Amino acid sequence: MLANFKKIYHEYPQAFWIYNVIVFIDRFDRVLVVGIGMLIAAASYLTVGLIHNPLGSGMYLAAAFMGIGEMSGVLASQSLVGQVASERGRGAIIGVFSMFGAAGILVTTFVGGQLFTAWRPSAPYILIGVADAVLAAVAFGIYVAMRGEANRLAGAPGAPGAARNSAATQG
Repeated sequence: MLANFKKIYHEYPQAFWIYNVIVFIDRFDRVLVVGIGMLIAAASYLTVGLIHNPLGSGMYLAAAFMGIGEMSGVLASQSLVGQVASERGRGAIIGVFSMFGAAGILVTTFVGGQLFTAWRPSAPYILIGVADAVLAAVAFGIYVAMRGEANRLAGAPGAPGAARNSAATQG
């Protein structure tokens, strides 16, 4: 019974979501998708960190969303790095990106373990939830700044579409 429950609430949503996140990455701004993925991950990590009964049914749903959020963030960030990196050095850049990701895992494991001992057993989940929330805020900030810059450039004299925009506002 528990195995079926785990499949329904944990494995199936993640398998369904992997297709959707790939579609989102291709159709939407990758910085925005990183932000959305990290926001989902932050909410689920914080939920897991605040759940009182780790064996309750709410844990399975939170764990499913944790996987969905992390999967979205990781795939979107790798796709973003691949898009931004020049073709000549793309492999090296992706390798350094992965190296820093592994270093981050080691550091958060150490800090999370210290918080586990000093504060509470769910502290590592709260730590990662806060870190994911900060990353989501940074991604959304970059997204808004990029859109503002694109809108400013679109209205600049001599920019493509600037004559059309100024004629539309005057007439």
